[in-house]
Amino acid sequence: MIYITNSNTKIGNTGNISLPPIKTCFDFPCHQECYAVKFYKMTNVKKSWDTNLAQLKENRRIYFELIRRYLLKKRVRYFRWHVSGDIIDQDYLERMKILAYHYYFTNFLVYTKGYHLDFNNTPGNLSIILSVWPGVDVPKKNLPLAFIKTKEETRIFNAIDCPGQCEECRICWNIKDKNIALEKH
Repeated sequence: MIYITNSNTKIGNTGNISLPPIKTCFDFPCHQECYAVKFYKMTNVKKSWDTNLAQLKENRRIYFELIRRYLLKKRVRYFRWHVSGDIIDQDYLERMKILAYHYYFTNFLVYTKGYHLDFNNTPGNLSIILSVWPGVDVPKKNLPLAFIKTKEETRIFNAIDCPGQCEECRICWNIKDKNIALEKH
């Protein structure tokens, strides 16, 4: 069993799956200020995200099969990977790519700090945006970057300001040659 949410207040009517914050993320300075930690303290959210991680660890094939079934049943137009958590390894990313190839009618989005991953052969309906944190080197990858707008972050370039309501905008699902500047949340 896994928990896939059909919507939330920021991303609107968008299928999404999450994993626990911090323990499924890469070592980054944002751990001290992670927005997802406050949600993870809520009993029902913690249970859902922990259940997802437990299923992933117990049987990765079944975890992705359950996501596939959700996509087949709901036929969602937009799907967001990891409102909390991150791409845990290359195999996980490859399975995300396979789902995107098979579910070409769905637009997928993921933000990641997994700069070391191989993003080659990513299907066009899987938008991968690299999260950048103040003080962390900007990755040298040919992917869009997401900058957090803070007084410490002076490197924001070629970026669109996030309006904050994904369901009305959807630019991140289609962003190619621009970066995104996000309010700290």
